[in-house]
Amino acid sequence: MPGGSRDSASFTEGHDTDQLFQEAPAELYADAVASVGDVEAEIAGEAVKRRLGVEFWIATGVFVLIVVAVFAADWLPLQDPDASDKTAPNATPSSDHWLGTDQNGRDLLSRVIHGGQVPITIGFSAAMFGMVLGGLGGLVAGYYRGKAETGIMWATDVALAFPPIVLAMTLVFFWGNDVWQMALILGLIAIPPVIRIARANTLLHGQREFVLAAYALGSSRRRILRRDVLPNVMPSLVSFSLIVVALVIVAEASLAVVGISVDENTWGQMINGGAQVIKDFPHVVFVPCAALFLTVLSLNLAGDRLRAYYDVREGGL
Repeated sequence: MPGGSRDSASFTEGHDTDQLFQEAPAELYADAVASVGDVEAEIAGEAVKRRLGVEFWIATGVFVLIVVAVFAADWLPLQDPDASDKTAPNATPSSDHWLGTDQNGRDLLSRVIHGGQVPITIGFSAAMFGMVLGGLGGLVAGYYRGKAETGIMWATDVALAFPPIVLAMTLVFFWGNDVWQMALILGLIAIPPVIRIARANTLLHGQREFVLAAYALGSSRRRILRRDVLPNVMPSLVSFSLIVVALVIVAEASLAVVGISVDENTWGQMINGGAQVIKDFPHVVFVPCAALFLTVLSLNLAGDRLRAYYDVREGGL
């Protein structure tokens, strides 16, 4: 103890003790303020990074406008989409026909707006069907693992080995091609990729601390899957569902171009019909192509921004 006293005395001999006690708290406070500032800046940067952004809202606005116009077409001041003007086949845009006419003299503006009803209906119906079954399969495979995962992923790999369009054409020849049959066929084709997305995210969240804590507290696996895992997997499925809708719309249009889709007025059917006169009257094909392009692009942009917002991780696929 005497030695300790001498050390203390020697330390304080050349220093102003009062000054030390006044400066130390100030320095600590400054360091704490700087640390807090760094943390706040990091949080603010992350918040900016995770915003949906203008791109998302523009894409969503364009798609909503398209959907409203398409399904309100019967109440809009449009010409009859099936009425033919025999005096103006393949007419270019004019005051009578704002987007021109097709090879049969039918108004392209009216036909392209009415023609979006079937593709969008099939797109959302098929995506919903695929997301429900594919999401359920991915959850079971990713959480229960074992034989369930082996069987589900084996079937998924086999299904993904078939070219989607060829598989869709085969199923159409056997089942038919009305609206709901097309939705079912394209929904079945959407199931395998959804299973992989759902399984990857279930694997990601199934071993998180809150899941392990719930299991340690005695919660059943079914309850954990429903209450803890599913809510964390849903954001990835929601963002991916928009991309699925876009892919289904493109698939339906592709089948229509080769003449085996729904026997109704659709964008694909308009492209198929205009292919005969595309060299001399390209606007007949350009109009439905533009509608298809804007719809698919807006869905892809909105889905991609949602994916980035929710930080969907596709590792482990």
